[in-house]
Amino acid sequence: MTTRAIRLVFLLCAVYDVVLGLLFATAFKSIYRLLNMGPPPIDYCAQLAALLVFVFGVCFYYVYRDPERNRDMMVLGMLMKAVFAGVMFGNMARPPAGGFVPPVFIVFAAIDIVWLVLFAGAYSAVKKAH
Repeated sequence: MTTRAIRLVFLLCAVYDVVLGLLFATAFKSIYRLLNMGPPPIDYCAQLAALLVFVFGVCFYYVYRDPERNRDMMVLGMLMKAVFAGVMFGNMARPPAGGFVPPVFIVFAAIDIVWLVLFAGAYSAVKKAH
């Protein structure tokens, strides 16, 4: 993967996570209604999760700016994407114990698997800065 491709991946993911995080943090009740989902049991849990997505988006922007210097942040990004996808697919695989996972979250989990693969390729391609 070229440096240009790596930077593009992280810029796109930064925009994706910042926008998604801010939308869900500020308008989660409307989004849940639009998707015919029940509201989360506690507002601040939904907001906190959404804002953590936003924070990771900022992290990915830093990787975009300087992939070599911020290579270690790629590991955090891979962990974040793997954890989200793992929780969503894991709960989907064992209902009713895991409960119903809204289809939109399965879509987000599938997208995160794509990001995870791209991040892993980027991590392998970037040499550690000295």
